[in-house]
Amino acid sequence: MSPDDIPTEITKLVYTCPLSASQGRSQNEVATLLAHYWPAIEQHIRQQVAGEILASGGHVVDGDTAWDSGRDREHAARIARGE
Repeated sequence: MSPDDIPTEITKLVYTCPLSASQGRSQNEVATLLAHYWPAIEQHIRQQVAGEILASGGHVVDGDTAWDSGRDREHAARIARGE
């Protein structure tokens, strides 16, 4: 994986990170490091989102709570996990 494989919004954060300069790394080195760890970061975020979806009780529609079926939540969680 290379920095080009990471969403642009994430890669842009590297160029605003003061940590890279303070640790003697170039922005390109930091971007390459991020690319190395990106699959694990993305999987972690996907698991968190899936957990939040499964834990949610419903959502507001027209000012009232609409309850999702468990099947709907499980399907949304699978999508969030990338399954």
